[in-house]
Amino acid sequence: MIRGKPSAEYRQMPRYIYMLNIVYPNSYIRMQKTEEDEFMYVFVALRPLIRGFDYCRPIVVVDGAHLGGAYKGTFVSASTLDEAEYLWKLQKEQKHPK
Repeated sequence: MIRGKPSAEYRQMPRYIYMLNIVYPNSYIRMQKTEEDEFMYVFVALRPLIRGFDYCRPIVVVDGAHLGGAYKGTFVSASTLDEAEYLWKLQKEQKHPK
C-alpha cells in the first residue's frame, strides 16, 4: 500500500529504478523530469520481456483520429506486418458523426 504524499513517493523513484536495474540487468528504464526537476514520466522495458518480444505473434495496430475542418468525423485504420515484414493495411474507414 502506498502511503503519504505523491511528492514524497516520486522522490523514491530513483531508488525504485536502481533496484529494478539490480534485479533485471540490461533492462531499458528511463525517467524523464522537467527542467524544474519535477517528475514527468518513467518508461520501463524489463530485459526478460524485451527478449521474449522476438517470439511474439504479429500485432494488429488499430488507430483512430478525430477529423476537423471540412472533413468531420473519425479516421480509423488497422494494419500489421506480413511475412515479408511489409506494412499491410487491413482496413481504412472514415466514420462520420450522426
